[in-house]
Amino acid sequence: MKQFLTLFSAAVIGLLAAACNFEDVYTITNADDIVTVKGDNLLSDFGTTYYITEDKTGSTDWRKDGTRLYAVFDVLNRSLEISLKEVHPFTIVEAIPLTVEEEESKDPVVVALQNVSGGHVNLALQIYKEKGTECLHEISFQYRMNPSNTTLELYIFHEGNNENPTVIPEDDLKTETRFYSIPLEEIAPTSTTQVTLTLDALAKNSEGKYIITRQTYQLIRSGYGY
Repeated sequence: MKQFLTLFSAAVIGLLAAACNFEDVYTITNADDIVTVKGDNLLSDFGTTYYITEDKTGSTDWRKDGTRLYAVFDVLNRSLEISLKEVHPFTIVEAIPLTVEEEESKDPVVVALQNVSGGHVNLALQIYKEKGTECLHEISFQYRMNPSNTTLELYIFHEGNNENPTVIPEDDLKTETRFYSIPLEEIAPTSTTQVTLTLDALAKNSEGKYIITRQTYQLIRSGYGY
């Protein structure tokens, strides 16, 4: 599956460095960030405002105040004017309490992008689907606090009718990427609570065949990697 690039995190630092050097021109190609629409501008989870001077997305559906987006853009100057190239709206999904931990693996997901910022766990999830399928491929999120009450355990469950390479030849499959933001305010006791992510993922056994394994990762708050 295609892997997303790590979120671009050095744009503001680079711009400040350029300003200190009194350079007249500063540009960044294919920067990316998680942002919220605010009027004609984009506001990052860390308070940076990007000013849209050119929109190449070919759509206006996302232009609604409060919409969370994964955005790809070119920074045109130190004033953070940008040429917007791609936007991918996040679906806001509330996690529900974990009832009974599933013993059997579900359909796999690939975490193509993740971070914890803006009071949300932000995810881009890639899934396999059979070509021509009518299966909805439901993805849900559940959570629980660990016994020590120090870590929030977040679970991803993908119900995809076994449309994955462990059952169906890859040539008969396609991939799809979905973007989700899971609010933390109501489920994390504090802003410093650690978060883990548990999901069913693809792996290969000693014979080179696909299998599904349950994996758990530690998420980094206000960071861009596991």
